[in-house]
Amino acid sequence: MKSRDGRREPGIDCASLTDAFWAHTQHHDRLEHVRISRSAQGLSVTLFLQGRTERDATTSGLALCQRVVRLIPALDAWHVESCNPWHGRS
Repeated sequence: MKSRDGRREPGIDCASLTDAFWAHTQHHDRLEHVRISRSAQGLSVTLFLQGRTERDATTSGLALCQRVVRLIPALDAWHVESCNPWHGRS
């Protein structure tokens, strides 16, 4: 997640944002774990989702991130930049 102007700090700390993900998760999202950290580029959100396919998990993760950005007032100037699956390789 990044601010639209590239400079704005999120108006929410990582722990509270983690709570917001859990609060706005729906059963069909199949969220198992969420981890959020700050970076120079914005917020890094790592979701562990149970999906039938990689595409299902990616679609669900993107929808969940967009939902949280839309519903949390502290993120009104933020957007989801990308949703990339992790294949277990470094």
